[in-house]
Amino acid sequence: MDENEILFDDLDIPAFDPFARLQQRMQGQQGRRAGGLFGGSDDSDEEDEDDDAHAQDDPDGLDDGRVRSARVVVEDDLITFARDDFDDVGVYQIIEQAMSVDFNYYEVEVMDWGAQGRIGIGLARDNYPLNRQPGWNYGSVAYHCDDGKLFQNSGFGRAFAAPAQQGDVIGCGIDYSAEAVRDRVRVFFTRNGSEIGQALVEVPPTGFFPTVGLHSSGESVRVNLRARWPPEQDDEMIGDDQDPNAKWSRLSKVTKKDGLLSYIGLGQSDSDGGIAQSCVPLTHCNHYFELEIVDSGDKGYVAIGIARQDYPTYRHPGWNPGSVAYHADDGKLFHGEGRGREFGPSCHQGDRMGCGVQFLKDDDDDDDLDDGESEEDAGEGRKIEVFFTRNGKRVGKEIATVPKGGFFPIIGMLSRGEKVRAVLTPLSG
Repeated sequence: MDENEILFDDLDIPAFDPFARLQQRMQGQQGRRAGGLFGGSDDSDEEDEDDDAHAQDDPDGLDDGRVRSARVVVEDDLITFARDDFDDVGVYQIIEQAMSVDFNYYEVEVMDWGAQGRIGIGLARDNYPLNRQPGWNYGSVAYHCDDGKLFQNSGFGRAFAAPAQQGDVIGCGIDYSAEAVRDRVRVFFTRNGSEIGQALVEVPPTGFFPTVGLHSSGESVRVNLRARWPPEQDDEMIGDDQDPNAKWSRLSKVTKKDGLLSYIGLGQSDSDGGIAQSCVPLTHCNHYFELEIVDSGDKGYVAIGIARQDYPTYRHPGWNPGSVAYHADDGKLFHGEGRGREFGPSCHQGDRMGCGVQFLKDDDDDDDLDDGESEEDAGEGRKIEVFFTRNGKRVGKEIATVPKGGFFPIIGMLSRGEKVRAVLTPLSG
């Protein structure tokens, strides 16, 4: 599928790095109490514990230097709405530590949906009003579980992702590895281990703090400040004797369950792309993989190909530099741009699509590797042949230049209901 939208990445906007400025601000703040929500202990706080517990009995307000909250009951990491009507909003905010490079992500598990599931999860300034859902007022951004909308400095939300449900784990974080643009950073959200969307957000003067809003009777959530993104993986997870889908560790708007990769995005615009990318680069010994289209979904926008390791999670494979992909809906080949060329037949439910690489003759000699240099790093700047198959037969090939770090298998989906089964298996012989 062609795309004609102007890319944010392509805009010539001077970069600005607010992270260093934010870190300087945080270094100048007074240290928070030891033994707080992030672990550790301090015996000197024993006398204060009774005061904190007593303050939590009053749902209309708490500010102990670590937490600000109103109209919620706090029991360790379990937060419950303390009202029976919908007029008031309950807010729970962690102010012990601002979001930073070392603390860039947290998760919230929806324990009880309550009457309407009007739960907001996001980030806000440290003096955010405790009677407003995160996202509604200036200095905040949040994903709302009941309608899947994103709210950013306004009471009017925009379509963002599918609604959540009881039992879901919603994450929110800041990508400090991404290039900042002017004074904005990339805030992203996850659902059950998969990225569901992102937004460019202006950082308040004192930084961002985890903030949760509850707004209907019976709602209850559990907050996890020790969550990490992406999740840490054991080396065993990528062993040959493991589930092949375990290697698809970089997921955005895609979930993996029972051997299937399923699209969970909105599928409404070019920026709703979902990807599954392998954590294992293609090499001489690991050079081919396949997918089976289990469900073509609404429009069959399935893509298979290879991409650089840091490929944008919201872009369909092949559309951005550092990627090559074969698209199922129109059979076109896309190589680093949003306009494809005629390549092969379209693919449909039940078809198998394959992608592999062949290292050209000059690259087959491993004697050229320097000491300590990996195979994929050594290939940077070299030419390889990328080929694609359909139901076991070759469709065509394309010459590509290996980026720094190598090429990684990638699958893209972009319409509701799409499901594929992927296998990372080298060709025999």
